Amino acid sequence: MRFFYLLIISTIICSCATNEESKIEVIKINENDIQRIIEESDTTYIDTSRHPEKLTTYINKKTGDSCEILKDTLGNILFIGRRRNGKCISTGEYYSNGQLKGKIDCFNSELEERAATYFYADGRISSEGKWQGQKMVGIWKNYDKDGLLTSIEYYNSKGQLEKKIKSK
Repeated sequence: MRFFYLLIISTIICSCATNEESKIEVIKINENDIQRIIEESDTTYIDTSRHPEKLTTYINKKTGDSCEILKDTLGNILFIGRRRNGKCISTGEYYSNGQLKGKIDCFNSELEERAATYFYADGRISSEGKWQGQKMVGIWKNYDKDGLLTSIEYYNSKGQLEKKIKSK
C-alpha cells in the first residue's frame, strides 16, 4: 500500500513539472434540444418560489423523461437537469452566455465516483476531478485562465485534502 501511495505522489509531482495545458471545450446550450424537450412534454410545472430564478420542469409521461431548466430573471439558462424514470441522465450548470460552467456525471448511488469538469466562461477547463457523494476524491487538476496547470490536489476517500502540489 505504501508503494502505491508513493507511486501516486511521484506521478503527481512529475505531472506538475510539465507545462500541461487545459483544453478549450466550447459547449453551449443546444436550443434545438430545449425546443424538442418542450414540444415533447405533456406536463409542465413552474416553480417561482426560488425568486428571482424560475425553475420549470418539463415531463413526458410516455417516455418517463423529465427536464428541469432553471432560468435567471433575464431568461438565461443557468441549469439543466435531465432524468429518465427518475434516474439522472445529465446535469449541467451554465454561464449567462450559454457556455457550460460545470458538468458532473450522474450517479445512482452515493458510493459511485463520478467525473466532474468545471470551465471558465471562454470554455477553457478550470478544474477536473471526481466526486463521491458530496466529497471530492482522488486527483483534482486546477488550471489558470490561460489554461496552464496551477496545482494538483489529492483527496482521500473521506474527502480530505492530503496533498497539494503547486505548479511553477
